[in-house]
Amino acid sequence: MRMIGIVAWRELRNLFVTPLGWTVLVLVQAIQGLLFYRLTQAYLNAPVITGAKAGITYNVAALSLGTSGYIALLVVPLLTMNLISGERQRATLPLLLSSPVSGLQVVLGKYLGVLGFLAVLLAMLTAMPLFLLIGTPLDMGLLASALLGTFLLLAAYAALGLYMSALAPRPALAALGTVVVLLLLWVVELLASTGIDAMDATLAYLSAFQHLEPMLRGAVDSRDLAYFLLAIFAFVSLSALHLERLRLRN
Repeated sequence: MRMIGIVAWRELRNLFVTPLGWTVLVLVQAIQGLLFYRLTQAYLNAPVITGAKAGITYNVAALSLGTSGYIALLVVPLLTMNLISGERQRATLPLLLSSPVSGLQVVLGKYLGVLGFLAVLLAMLTAMPLFLLIGTPLDMGLLASALLGTFLLLAAYAALGLYMSALAPRPALAALGTVVVLLLLWVVELLASTGIDAMDATLAYLSAFQHLEPMLRGAVDSRDLAYFLLAIFAFVSLSALHLERLRLRN
C-alpha cells in the first residue's frame, strides 16, 4: 500500500505542477460554468412543474454534472495519455519495471493519482450546483445520485485511458485510442437496431449513457453500478497484466 501511495502522489503532484493540469481545471470550469448558466436560464424561462426541488435539481444541477461526461471525452485522454506511454517515451519504463514495485502497484498508483485529480475537478464542478441552495432547496438525494454516476463515469474513462496508455508506444496514440473508444461507448446505442434481440440488448448495455442517465434522475441501479465497476476492474487488470508481460520481456 505504501508504494501505491507513493506512485499515486507522484502522479497527482505531476498533474498540479505542469501547465496541463491547471489548463484542464480552468478550461473545464469555464465551459461548465457557461453550460450551468444556460441550463439555469432555460429553467427560469420554462420551469418544470413537477416538484420544484426535483425539477431544478435534475434540469440544472444533475444535467450540469452530466454534461461533464461529454467534456471528459477530450479531457480524460489528455490526463491519462502519459501514465504509461509517457514513461516509455522518456525511456524510464525499463527502470520502473526493474524496480521492486509490481506491475499492479504501478498501475494502481498511477490510476489513483489521476483519479484524485478527477475528484478535485468534480468537486469544483459540484460547487456550482450547490450555490443554488442560496436561493432554492435542492433534492440532495438526486444530486448525490448524479454526483455518484458522474464520478463512476470519469473513473471508468480513466481506467480505459490507463489501458490505452499501457498499449500505445506514444502518448498521442494513447490519447487518440482513448477518444475513439469513448466515442464508441457513447454512440453504440445507436447501433442497437439489428433486429436481433440479444445483439441489440448487448449493444444497448455497452452504451455509457444508458447507465449514466438513470443516475442523473436519481435511480441507482445495481446493473448500472456493475457496468462502471466491471469496466474499471477490467481495464485496470488488463493494464497490470500488460505491464507484467513487459517486465518478463525485459
